[in-house]
Order: sequence, then structure tokens, then C-alpha cells
Amino acid sequence: MVIWFGAVYGSSCPNLRLDDVVVDAERALVHAEIVLVDAPAACTGDANPHAYLVALDRARVPPGPFAIQLGADEPPAGVPEERTLVDVDLSRPGAVAGPGEVHGDPALPPPFVLKPDSVIEPGFEYPYRLFVHCGIEWLGTFNHVAWRAALPAGSLGGVPPQWPAPGADQTVEVSVILHTDPEPVIEATANGHTVTYHPTAEDPPGCD
Repeated sequence: MVIWFGAVYGSSCPNLRLDDVVVDAERALVHAEIVLVDAPAACTGDANPHAYLVALDRARVPPGPFAIQLGADEPPAGVPEERTLVDVDLSRPGAVAGPGEVHGDPALPPPFVLKPDSVIEPGFEYPYRLFVHCGIEWLGTFNHVAWRAALPAGSLGGVPPQWPAPGADQTVEVSVILHTDPEPVIEATANGHTVTYHPTAEDPPGCD
């Protein structure tokens, strides 16, 4: 069987190494053992992908239902994607997981997503679902202030073509970060494209 371990690293600590894939029969758990080589005193908080694709002999897999995790410890709060549950016995020759038999763990708390009207700290990235039904000019209210983008002249305020297409709920997930120097701005980024928002005393218009 093949397992994908989606590790991440901070840009100041890029040197990862997969040392082992551990099968813990007592816990019915398969997890990676990924180490950070030559770690400095601190790593930046940005998350860059470094995936490992591993072929594992099915004879080593715990019989019956088991879990797959990125590490040996319980996933941290708000990161449920670090654990996958397998509800079928894949240790048998020829066994295949059917629809719905490989899934996330519903017992884990959902990922954290920033809500409007929240207070955010400068310098930290937050995931945020921006409602784009009426355009992207207005980001929302954070730190008790409304934030508005200075869009190019002639722009209709639509979703930038570089951003993902809106979902069924008319939102686009972006990463927002507040900067205070030399002036307060919030940057909203998706797919490497950033829109900058400035604080305003104006009231956001309604949206039908």
C-alpha cells in the first residue's frame, strides 16, 4: 500500500528527513518519523510543503481498522488533516478500501478559521474565508476597524484570476496577515497573489 505523508517546514528550517515509518500495532497506528536536521534556535511560522510518498508492505499494517498520522503524538488542535482513519483491514492480500472507508477523524476539532469581527495580532498568518459574492473590495472588520482594498481604477472588484474560484458558499479561502509598520495594512493572499487592505472609517455597504 502507498501512504502520502504531507509534512511542512518553515522557510528558515527547510532541511527535513524521513527516518522511518513506524507501525504501532498496540495503538493500531501507522505514523511517520520525520526529523528536522540542523534545526536553528527558532523556525519561521510559514508552512511550506515537503511530501513523502512511501510504499509499505501490507503485511506490516495492523489488522482491522487503524489510523495513519503524520507523527506519533495526537494531532494538534485545529489540524485534523494530520490523522486519517482506515475502516477496513488492508493487511489481507488484495484488500481494497471502498468508498467512505478512508476518511478524517470526526472526533478531532475542525481547523481554525478566522471569523469577522475578531481581534488579530500583527505578524501572524490566519486562514480566512472571504465572502466574495459582492466582490473583494471589503475584507471585513478586524480589531474593531473595517478594512478596504484600494482597487485599480476601472476594477469591478471581482475575484482576482490568480485566486481559486469561489466555492458553493461564495467564499475564497485566503491567508491574512496584519502589518503595522510603516502603516497598518492587512494582506490577503491566495495562490501567491496578494491584495492589500487599509483601515477605513467608512461603513461597508450592504450586499444583496
